[in-house]
Amino acid sequence: MGTRKRMLRGLLAVAVAAMFGFAAQPAAPAAAAAPRANCYLTGDQQFAQFRAQVKAFEKEGRLSRDVAAAVTCDPRTAPQYYTYEVKVDQVVAPMWLSGCKQSSKWTITWSLGGELGGHSQNLNFCWSQATHKVSDWNGICSGYTTGWGTTNGWRWEGCSRDTFNPYTMDGYYPAGIHHSTQGHWSNLVPWTTDMYLNLDIWGHWDGTCDTKYNSTIRNYC
Repeated sequence: MGTRKRMLRGLLAVAVAAMFGFAAQPAAPAAAAAPRANCYLTGDQQFAQFRAQVKAFEKEGRLSRDVAAAVTCDPRTAPQYYTYEVKVDQVVAPMWLSGCKQSSKWTITWSLGGELGGHSQNLNFCWSQATHKVSDWNGICSGYTTGWGTTNGWRWEGCSRDTFNPYTMDGYYPAGIHHSTQGHWSNLVPWTTDMYLNLDIWGHWDGTCDTKYNSTIRNYC
């Protein structure tokens, strides 16, 4: 009987322990220390000038500490932090019933602390409010890479699009001309996506025009 009671008490203890978690558990492994970031080709001369310039930009306040740290660790991530700006060399011309005009020169640039490159466009055309038509159109499509852009591996490849497309308005043709351009850059760093920047200008039969850079539209040129 005594042996039976001891067995019952043992079984009850095991059941209670299992119910409330008192049973001995194997020791949990010690938490592993968080691994340090694996930066890309640290000390490689290919990126030495880039990393030095990023450090200088951070010191000057032109790059935040977080951005500078990210691109210093892995220069390949730099395109994630590019900023864009549009500049206008504006041309102001009197409006007549007919005539010819040269639009402002539009340039879209991109930067990482300093300017990397830019793409420019304009549109020249003649118009007549009497005939509701445009004529004699032409325009520039150009681009460039700065020294800082070259340090980042960028190279200007030219205009991948430079087209003039006349169109109909209110039954008149050609009542307007659309100059559509796209600047193209490639990068020497493997697996870096090419850069494309878009500019568009529409010139109308009344001498007015509209401009679009990437997805932003302005009702002047």
